[in-house]
Amino acid sequence: MSSIIILIYLLIFATTAMVNSQTSIDAREFYNIVEQLCKASTPDIQLYDLHGLNLDTLGQSQNWSGRLVSFQESRVYWFSYSLDTVMLDSMTTVPFGPAVVDSNWINSDKSLRIAEQNGGAAYRFNNRHYRIEAYLGALPFPPFYTYWDIKYIDLDSISPPLEIRIDAITENIITAIEPNDPQAIFRKFALFGNFPNPFNPTTTISYKLLALYDVDLSIYNLLGKKVATLVSAKQPAGDYKVQWDASGFASGVYVCKLTIDHGYTQARKLVLLR
Repeated sequence: MSSIIILIYLLIFATTAMVNSQTSIDAREFYNIVEQLCKASTPDIQLYDLHGLNLDTLGQSQNWSGRLVSFQESRVYWFSYSLDTVMLDSMTTVPFGPAVVDSNWINSDKSLRIAEQNGGAAYRFNNRHYRIEAYLGALPFPPFYTYWDIKYIDLDSISPPLEIRIDAITENIITAIEPNDPQAIFRKFALFGNFPNPFNPTTTISYKLLALYDVDLSIYNLLGKKVATLVSAKQPAGDYKVQWDASGFASGVYVCKLTIDHGYTQARKLVLLR
């Protein structure tokens, strides 16, 4: 165990030299550096998970963290990448039966492209101040898959976060995680926002349903008052586009809310600019 610590600190300067000042790297680059630090003295090292903060749309970040597990040593190694340096942060005992990531996982650049095509680009368009986070992990129970969770966060706290789970091997979108997951319902519908935005006086709102739901699509002002109901009906699975004509409304910011089954809601900002 001590040998790996010595090796890591000997290679810190070499690691720093591998990247330029304030360099953004993708997940695979981060993992390759960490794997190089570990493999010489811990051959059985395997990836446990990765987490990236403030990703760009190329899947790169200046802040990565991750855990690698050695069953031979019964230890988990915590690494981080910040200020162009990869560091060993800590070591802990291996938890019982950890699920390791399949070695054939797709890189963060491809996972971001998939997320962008499945609502991420629309979310960024409708939320100018946002942050993208990414998590790579493995489900430790059936159906046992390796996945990327891509999360878009509105820094203005008007729109709820958009989370997209992607199978990191097949590249398919995962719409349900496990039967008892209370968040699974949110992966069965999506409010993509409106185009154009800002608009005057009409805009088209797009959303997707993956099952039959009672649907309410309404417009609210910033005081929380409902000012228009666009849809109030039971709708089957499919892609929908609804036009809102705001000719009789004053310029300003409005909130579009999509509610299914009288309880689960997603919202997006709309800007009417005359």
